[in-house]
Amino acid sequence: MSTASPVIQGTATQGQVLTTTNGSWTNLPTSYTYQWRRCNAAGSSCADIVSATTSSYTLVLADVGQTLRIVVTARNPFSAPSSPATSVQTTEVQGLPPENESLPAASGTNAQGQTLTATDGTWHSDFPVTYTYQWRRCNVAGFSCTDILGATNSTYLLAFADAYLTIRVQVTATNAYGPTTATSVQTTAITTVQSVVSGGWHTCALISDGTIRCWGYNYFGEMGNGTFTSNSGPAYGSHPR
Repeated sequence: MSTASPVIQGTATQGQVLTTTNGSWTNLPTSYTYQWRRCNAAGSSCADIVSATTSSYTLVLADVGQTLRIVVTARNPFSAPSSPATSVQTTEVQGLPPENESLPAASGTNAQGQTLTATDGTWHSDFPVTYTYQWRRCNVAGFSCTDILGATNSTYLLAFADAYLTIRVQVTATNAYGPTTATSVQTTAITTVQSVVSGGWHTCALISDGTIRCWGYNYFGEMGNGTFTSNSGPAYGSHPR
């Protein structure tokens, strides 16, 4: 006879393994049999799970939103099987957030004034998914990244501030059971373009010491922290990147 019900142990989340104790019994049982049951959220309307007849059970998609009970029957060599003992139900089984299968990517021309477009990558999810985006500015090696303020759409217009840096895009996929974020590989270094400003021109290049050097002709003022001081011929300013 059962004197204490079996107890289910483990996390009630899809993909996790539940185990059960045998409970406590009189008359020195020597063996036990098991039957896992799937129930509604209140722990009623239960039905046996086919082939789930060991002391452990791996939760599957069909269990999500349901609860589980375990039925344990004790035996000894001297009597018929005992009356079964049934556990209390688990908490409601939770599903899994999306799982990234291939990374997002930033596609487009890596030049100032051009638009990059994020692809979402591929994801596994048993439930509907929504996507959000965050563009990030990184160093040439793709590290030391920082979020670009306001750059939270699936497209991003490259600015002068991106010149000679690289860009990554973070895509966050969210379903009813939570978010997962994946980050693209970095772009190649963003190039800038020669342009005409106030009757002159300027262009920039990344030199070997990591500095951006900008040359201008007939140009006054600052451009990207490079200060131009001559209006009679080429001059340059530079700043570290």
